[in-house]
Amino acid sequence: MDNTGIYQVPTEAPNPRTRDIDLLPSDEVVSLLNSEDQQVPLAVAKVLPELAHAVELVVHRLRSGGKVHYFRAGRHHGHREGHGRGRARHPVGLLRRLV
Repeated sequence: MDNTGIYQVPTEAPNPRTRDIDLLPSDEVVSLLNSEDQQVPLAVAKVLPELAHAVELVVHRLRSGGKVHYFRAGRHHGHREGHGRGRARHPVGLLRRLV
């Protein structure tokens, strides 16, 4: 399988700022991770119109009898194995209120 295309997705590309994170002392690791976390709301703010449009599309689909399939990476600390796979209670609950 060719994985070269995955690096064209910005969220999957190697981050040059964290390239040598494994060589840093713990205090610098947590500081660097905190700094990177601060970039998330800034990035989201740049695409708010597109995000709002996506929500509108989903609401339209739900009103038309469609379904929402929600996938996430990783594993939430509160979830047991097999619980909630492919189903998201919180995002779908929010969308139901919008519908």
